[in-house]
Amino acid sequence: AGIHEVVAPLGTAVTEFQLERLWRYSNVPILCLDGDAAGQKAAIRAAHRALPLLKPGYSLDFVTLPDGQDPADMIQAGAGAALKAYLASNVRITLSRLIWETEVAVGPKTPEERAGLRERLDQLAQGIANPLVAQEYKSLFKDLFWETFGWGRKNAVSASEASMRARVAPRKSQ
Repeated sequence: AGIHEVVAPLGTAVTEFQLERLWRYSNVPILCLDGDAAGQKAAIRAAHRALPLLKPGYSLDFVTLPDGQDPADMIQAGAGAALKAYLASNVRITLSRLIWETEVAVGPKTPEERAGLRERLDQLAQGIANPLVAQEYKSLFKDLFWETFGWGRKNAVSASEASMRARVAPRKSQ
C-alpha cells in the first residue's frame, strides 16, 4: 500500500516488549488501531503499558480510524492510498492527550469526581519510571485540569492574590 515501516501487533494487545522494539526504530511510533470499541480499548491498554517505560524523547502517537474500519481491511479493499492520506492528515493524538481524554471522558461533575480524576491522573504520572518525564506529566495534567475545570492557573493566582490583598488591606477610618 506504499506505507513503509509498518508492524502489525498480531492481535489487539501491544506488549511492553513490542513497545521497546518499536522505540528502536522510531522515537514516537504511531499506533493505528481499529476504529471500533475493541480498537479503542487496545489503544488505551497500549497507552497504560507505555507510561512506565517512557523516557525523555520517547513516546507514542495514536491514530483512530473511522468507526468500523481497520487498516488491513482498508488496504485489502484497495484503499491503501486513502489510509496513507488519512495517516498523513492531522489525526494523530499524543499519548498524554489520549490518557487525558480517556480519563476526562467520564465527565466529572462534582468536586468528589474531580478529585478522583486528579488522583487517577497523579497515580498514572507516578507510575512513570523516569522522574523527569513523570514530573512533566504531572505538570501537564495539572495545567489541563485547570484549563478544563478551573479558572486557569493565571486567573486562579490573580483571584487568590486579589482576595489576599482585600483581607490584609488597611481599613480607612471614618
